[in-house]
Amino acid sequence: MRDRVRLAVLTGVAFLVAACGGGPVENTIDEAPSLAPLVQERALWDVTSAPAIGTVGEASLIGDTAVISGNERDGFRLAVVDAATGMPHWGIGYLDPLPGGGGAVYFRPGNAEPGFLVAGPPEDFLVLVPYYRDDCEHPTGWCPREDGEPYRAEEGVAALSGKDGSVRWMGPVVPFGEAGDTAIALRDVGENLLLVETRDMNATPGSLHTVALRLSDGQELWRHPGVEGRISTAGTVLVRRPTDLAEAVLLGHPFADGTVTGLDAASGHRRWDLQERFSNSDAELVAGDLVVVRTSRDGAESTRVLDAASGREVAHLGNPLTCGSDTRSLIACVDPLDHTLSTFQIDDREVRVSGREVRPISISGVWRGRVFLSDAFTVGDPARRAVVDRSGNVLADRLPGHLLAISDRYAIFRTTDDGNISVHAVTP
Repeated sequence: MRDRVRLAVLTGVAFLVAACGGGPVENTIDEAPSLAPLVQERALWDVTSAPAIGTVGEASLIGDTAVISGNERDGFRLAVVDAATGMPHWGIGYLDPLPGGGGAVYFRPGNAEPGFLVAGPPEDFLVLVPYYRDDCEHPTGWCPREDGEPYRAEEGVAALSGKDGSVRWMGPVVPFGEAGDTAIALRDVGENLLLVETRDMNATPGSLHTVALRLSDGQELWRHPGVEGRISTAGTVLVRRPTDLAEAVLLGHPFADGTVTGLDAASGHRRWDLQERFSNSDAELVAGDLVVVRTSRDGAESTRVLDAASGREVAHLGNPLTCGSDTRSLIACVDPLDHTLSTFQIDDREVRVSGREVRPISISGVWRGRVFLSDAFTVGDPARRAVVDRSGNVLADRLPGHLLAISDRYAIFRTTDDGNISVHAVTP
């Protein structure tokens, strides 16, 4: 699941611009509601009735399984559970040894980084996690430095079996002897590769790298210095090259300017970049063979849809918008100024603006033609949630909480600000 939505309330225009030339056009859609609500009101289970994790921060659905992570009384934990009941299949905690990992432990470097990614078919999926391994053999796990030199360590990514949590493969991103203050972060997983980023805790500019690992065995395909990893789709990897590398490493995304660059997924070679077109740009999300980017030029900011392989502009959406996508058929964006919904169909490549206002102004999910709206910072207020169609018709105004994950069978909601969740069936 690739939910990368950021709020921005900035001045702009309320018109849509066709990418292939011509002036502004207002393409309004104002149809009668025809879609029924998806989510069944009664919960299948929640954190109070399932023993896996107390508070959940991340969630993913794959087939009949849910992968969740969050905080338990003894620290951060990941669990793979039955999606219909919440009963755990297996779980692993922070610094717990990985089964079959040769002494490697589950290691999440920062609270802001993903604790896992999921890839593969439902019947044989992988849970990708960061790991840490060192050559310290002291039973306490703490080894003193010898002559000022630390013991050797490595950091990387382990692919765990979705069935039992055993290690399928391990990819050392920071090999033995080089790990110290360097931390890795999972960025995205595509059809054939895993995208990982490295930077050190001392904000050293030279520590920033984006690394691509082959998904089948964890072998390194390529690495690029000086770029931030973003997302991958349709044979293209999107990275961002900071304008000021030292500032970017010190402040981190999204506080420093940069340029979106498209790389060939297999080789890492540059295909295109936006440096000459925009002074600042960033990739927001991907859908099919398209990428949504936030751009800035001469003080004007806007949201655009590009072809991922070539960087060619497909649509110009106007204002810096809050966007979401189901990654396969529909891109939806809310204009926070005039409260309209702009949608882009991937098959017909047409943009429509809702004839009705929509509230709230944050998109938590898009699924089967429905757009889930939720102000993420007011989870406990039911008035700040709704499900609408492309015209802005309200299909449901009672939701359990902020949508974390949805599939054709289940939906997971965050129901309280402190991380409680409930899981609901989705109507066939």
